[in-house]
Amino acid sequence: MELLERLQQPGGAGGDFRFSDYPMHYFAAIQKRNQVNLERKLERIDLSPIEWRVIGALHERGGLAVNDLTEITVYDRFKVSRCLTRLIERGLVAEEHGEFDKRRKRSFLTEKGHRKFNEAVEIVSKVYLANLEGVTEGDLQTLMRLLQRIKDNVYRVERY
Repeated sequence: MELLERLQQPGGAGGDFRFSDYPMHYFAAIQKRNQVNLERKLERIDLSPIEWRVIGALHERGGLAVNDLTEITVYDRFKVSRCLTRLIERGLVAEEHGEFDKRRKRSFLTEKGHRKFNEAVEIVSKVYLANLEGVTEGDLQTLMRLLQRIKDNVYRVERY
């Protein structure tokens, strides 16, 4: 019986269920190992994976509030807030209060933060290339399309 067919059976896959048969297991394993690999490489320039994601998001999108960064980086609000505090202390990020709501702060990369991003992106690119070794451009485009479809499905929780 095919994998999707087994999930559609009454009671799910029942006794035939093996979590390693489904992509969610691989997503978790890939993400965990990627974090370890990035941590080892980024520590050379005094940056953590969460700091990389935050400065990457700020580089890509400009001024962002903590809630926006939480959504983009896929880290919880507490960790993102602590990370921002460290990045501000190091001079990589600056905050600006909102024009209409002074309580709402937006974060921006400083010039030093942009330099750190450029330094980090060289390292991260090498890690990502190693992760994608043997994957063709066509494979990657297909993978990205499928991942986007799965992400869209996961975010539609009302379907469950």
